[in-house]
This record gives sequence, structure tokens and C-alpha cells, in this order.
Amino acid sequence: MKLHVAPDAVKWLQMRASTLGTGGLGRALACFYLACKVAFVQNADTITAQNLEDVTGMTMGGEDAQRVAEVVAESSGIRRVV
Repeated sequence: MKLHVAPDAVKWLQMRASTLGTGGLGRALACFYLACKVAFVQNADTITAQNLEDVTGMTMGGEDAQRVAEVVAESSGIRRVV
């Protein structure tokens, strides 16, 4: 099965991969992998940002991710690595 990645999903992945405290590239790839598996099971042909948000809790709960992001942002003074 061939899957397409919607522009909003690409933007979501870029933001997730470059935001401190959210797991970086590894977490973004884990979310993408799970979203692909879910899309395959659902016979969907496009991965969207909503799909990625839906599986985020499978890799790290949203509350935990937010708490970690806030702690990192406070301690480092920056939010994104460019």
C-alpha cells in the first residue's frame, strides 16, 4: 500500500523533531511509524497531522510531553533548535 503524507503532517513532523522536550527526531519517527500502521489498518491513503496527534499518546502521553517541554523550555530559555 502506498501512503501519502499531507503538508500539515510534514509541518507537524518538522516541528516535533525540532522542539526541545518532545523527544526530537526519534519521537517524531515513532509517531510517524505508528500513524502509518494505523492508516494501513484503516485503509487510509494519506497521513495527516491529526493522525500523528492521535498516536502521540502511544509513544508519550500528551500531559507528560507538555510537562517535559515546559521544564526544558524554562531551564534552557529556548524552545526550538534550528
